[in-house]
Amino acid sequence: AAAAAEDETLDDVRQAMEDANEQLNQLNAIADLSRKISGQTLAMVGDRQALEAELGVAPPDPLRLIRGMRLFVDGDAHRDLASASLGTLNVLYLALLELGLEQRLERSEIGHVILAVEEPEAHLHPHLQRLIFRRLLGTSGSSRTTLVTTQSPYIASVAPPRSLVVLRSAGGRTEARAASTADL
Repeated sequence: AAAAAEDETLDDVRQAMEDANEQLNQLNAIADLSRKISGQTLAMVGDRQALEAELGVAPPDPLRLIRGMRLFVDGDAHRDLASASLGTLNVLYLALLELGLEQRLERSEIGHVILAVEEPEAHLHPHLQRLIFRRLLGTSGSSRTTLVTTQSPYIASVAPPRSLVVLRSAGGRTEARAASTADL
């Protein structure tokens, strides 16, 4: 993200952050707290090791700002990820994983993706299972192979029928039956 930002835009961001930090440090309570922190470190370690503390919202360096950005969910609610449900986090994880893999394929860093997902239905509502895996299973092709182990009828319902492999226990061992050769 940082590499894609324009230098002129980054200079505007730098100036805006410097202005915001300066305005906050002009507030008496903030300036007083900064002085107290500096004074306390001076009393603890002496003038050679004391910290010159200054409070700020964030560093004015745009590249450090970009690296320190946090992701929020639920639109205007701006919920922190720590308060999101496990289902929301699973959707976000799959979305970020897919984005990262797509970027690496586009840049030819990798030639093929084998995406293996085990029991993905945990914490996902049935409609999300169908939506997500219809997409993931439908994007398999020359650059992607997707393998999913699941007991979810919702995921199985959106899988291409010929891609299904059923595993069953029989006589103390596991037997596999592939639908790719079935007479459907």
